[in-house]
Amino acid sequence: MDYFIFSAIINAFIAGLLGFVVALKNSKETINRLFLGIIISVVFWSISYWQWLSADNASSALFWVRLLSIGSLFIPIFYFHWVLVFTDLHIKKRNFIKLVYLVVSIFFIFSFSRLFILGVEPKYNFSFWPIPGILYHFYLIFIYIGLFFYSLIILTKQYRLNLEPKKSHIKYIILGTLISLAGGSTNFFLWYDIPIFPYGNILVSIYPITLAIAILKYKLFNIKVIATELLTFAIWVAVLIEVFLAETWRERLIEIGLFAFVVFFGILVIRSVLKEVSQKEKFKDLSEKLEVANQKLIEMDKMKAGMYSFVSHQIKAPMGI
Repeated sequence: MDYFIFSAIINAFIAGLLGFVVALKNSKETINRLFLGIIISVVFWSISYWQWLSADNASSALFWVRLLSIGSLFIPIFYFHWVLVFTDLHIKKRNFIKLVYLVVSIFFIFSFSRLFILGVEPKYNFSFWPIPGILYHFYLIFIYIGLFFYSLIILTKQYRLNLEPKKSHIKYIILGTLISLAGGSTNFFLWYDIPIFPYGNILVSIYPITLAIAILKYKLFNIKVIATELLTFAIWVAVLIEVFLAETWRERLIEIGLFAFVVFFGILVIRSVLKEVSQKEKFKDLSEKLEVANQKLIEMDKMKAGMYSFVSHQIKAPMGI
């Protein structure tokens, strides 16, 4: 049980941190706002997930299950909208986007009713596992599965149409989404009495990471930036787990201090790498512009030489005659 609680805490921490980083970059762009919508939904879902597994009575567990279902309700729609903006299809499909938001709003209205979540019951190692209501089946099929797979179809089509570097960006987004879906989908089997436990829950963090990298692009997927960020996040998560595993308050305070220290220097390292990559990209762009300008000068010299030759010929011919 502790593993599932830790996975929820880690998901909330990573998503919240990425949301903070993206918000610092630019919170006014539509794609960034939609990403923040995804992050808020993931954090809301993860914290409610944690509280649900920590509940000691059925009524409290049911309350938190209904809250986490609200988070899981809005994750697919924000993700779908984000994909349409990323692929520049949001204007073309604006009427469909409005329709989906309307449907999600209807589900939201019934989220605290027995039509959506019928109740909770003991199941395997879980004291209070949720029982789906009739509307939950429609949500799972048309909102969660439907929107995610429709988004993947759109991304796949755009992958075939686009050239580098956007083609690589789409490829990594598809990969991150598939990994997260594979992990997140393990939460649904026990709802339908299939004995598969949600061990893949921790993989939900992968697709916010992938989307954040796409948004924070320094020529998007620079491998040095990705490696630095993933390594830093891994260290943060490892230290965060130690905070929750501490047995005494003294040990916990020490671990919290260490965690704050690691986060601070991790941010400095990431910023340093981003700055270095940014400067290299600027120098590369400048070099390419200078090369283009040099080619134009060479062409102008050739045109000038040709013009001199033509004018000289036109003058010498009459004089010779």
